[in-house]
Amino acid sequence: MKRRRMGLWSIFILIGVLILRSRTVQAGVRSGLAICGRVLIPALFPFSVLSGLLLRSGGAAALGAKADGWMRRRFHLPGQAAAPLLMGLMGGYPLGAQSLAALYKADGLTKSDAVALSAFCNQPGPAFLVGAVGASVFGAPRLGLWLWGVTVCSALLNGILFSPERAFPANRKQPPAQEQACFRQLPAAILDGAMAMLRVCGTVVLFSGLQAAVFPSGLSLPDWAASLLTGVMELTSGVVRLGALPRPTGFLLAAVLTGWGGLCVHMQAADALLDAGLPIGTYFAGKAAQAILSGLIAFSILPILFPEEAAALRTCAICVSVLTASCIFLPEAKKGIGKHQALCYNKKKSRIEEH
Repeated sequence: MKRRRMGLWSIFILIGVLILRSRTVQAGVRSGLAICGRVLIPALFPFSVLSGLLLRSGGAAALGAKADGWMRRRFHLPGQAAAPLLMGLMGGYPLGAQSLAALYKADGLTKSDAVALSAFCNQPGPAFLVGAVGASVFGAPRLGLWLWGVTVCSALLNGILFSPERAFPANRKQPPAQEQACFRQLPAAILDGAMAMLRVCGTVVLFSGLQAAVFPSGLSLPDWAASLLTGVMELTSGVVRLGALPRPTGFLLAAVLTGWGGLCVHMQAADALLDAGLPIGTYFAGKAAQAILSGLIAFSILPILFPEEAAALRTCAICVSVLTASCIFLPEAKKGIGKHQALCYNKKKSRIEEH
């Protein structure tokens, strides 16, 4: 009851803020619409349609058969989990979460596997990182490619950290076979993609308007703090501000923000996951962990990208690389030790029973 009252009071307060700052809100909404038209729809809509086509035509099952061994060895997940991961890495936010939800609804994954996959399948894509961040913000597409490399590395490492304990789980659900040809599935895939874009753009426009109303334009903050605060709420608006910062700082913050994704992206992902009946706690934990991993990896490669700053950054980058490796491999070593101890215990128990 208390939560409901707090929610209602929050809505009334926001309505009052929107009325008092209506002009600012209108400007924020226009900015959100511009972001949708210039960045999000061109980058995401084609991939969204292809993602739906891949799932509807049985492509996810075919891809799963090819990637089964690799996914089991690396992440302790079945091969069909590769489809949402690939769509997330290639298509961008929030296609990974949407593809995962669609695959789970089609009985392509067990609930425990879908929850584990939710921690690392929702990622920014190369179209956004290279075109919007690298070329538009930093004026250097190569930095966008490096950011995508950081994203891929941090996502795969995050998958190892959040992989289930068991190595080869049994009783896997298999996605149903699809008999219809791809072209027959295309109209439905286009409709699904259009509805997904409507959800994405609606969320972005809403957050842009609320952000403009809640954070006054005259608020005095350092550029990096304003970029970080904005990006935590809405990714694209925060990344756009990074162009005013020195490149090493901007690149580092861009890695952290794109690894995190922003509350606006998380609302879109949560909508898809909750609609499929999946919890979102592991998803949020995974994105928080990936923001840290992305920042550590990005910091460790700053001397390579910005050699003029190398003398000041090299020592810190080495330390950060060692810390990153420790964070990644120590949990895996602990799992390996635990499995070894369990194996030794079982052997000792069997010997005692024989005697």
